[in-house]
Amino acid sequence: MKPPTYEVSCPLGSPPLRYFTHFVLFFVEANEKTPEEKAAQKEKHAERERARLNR
Repeated sequence: MKPPTYEVSCPLGSPPLRYFTHFVLFFVEANEKTPEEKAAQKEKHAERERARLNR
């Protein structure tokens, strides 16, 4: 079974570069969190840290 081909008109051309930029864009999008999410994550991290210290 051949891998799926992605119909993407990419000005950057070469496939490795295209996948790399796609990955970077995906990563950047994933990092764009709302302030509430950031606060929740901070709280989660703090909780995890407390649990680690209490062990």
